[in-house]
Amino acid sequence: MKAKKYLLFFLLGYCIYIAIEVTYRGYSFRLMGIAGGLSLAGIGMLEDAGLRRFPLAFQMMVSAVLITAIELYSGMFSLRVLHYRMWDYSALPFSFCDGLICPWFFGIWYLLSAAVSYTHLRAHETSAHL
Repeated sequence: MKAKKYLLFFLLGYCIYIAIEVTYRGYSFRLMGIAGGLSLAGIGMLEDAGLRRFPLAFQMMVSAVLITAIELYSGMFSLRVLHYRMWDYSALPFSFCDGLICPWFFGIWYLLSAAVSYTHLRAHETSAHL
């Protein structure tokens, strides 16, 4: 049952990440969808491992760190393996890692993580009743 749940979270994260990027900048990349899917599934796994026992602010921080790490590694993969830069935050203040991550987007992931934590909680409650 958990494999199906994580697959659903992966697909949902894939679609949501692509939708956010298309809304924000008008286009996206499949690799970013994969990053979104890994992020949502990873957060689900952390929630199931006990993250939901902590205060919401801590859950959001852990989720934002996970999303930012996945964003960094997918950006590094894109640059070093595919030789393509999918995004460049270097024009934004305080960006680092060759413009692959910046605090502004960490803040966005932090805020969006509240919705993710709520979604995981509802999914957990729903699956408990099945």
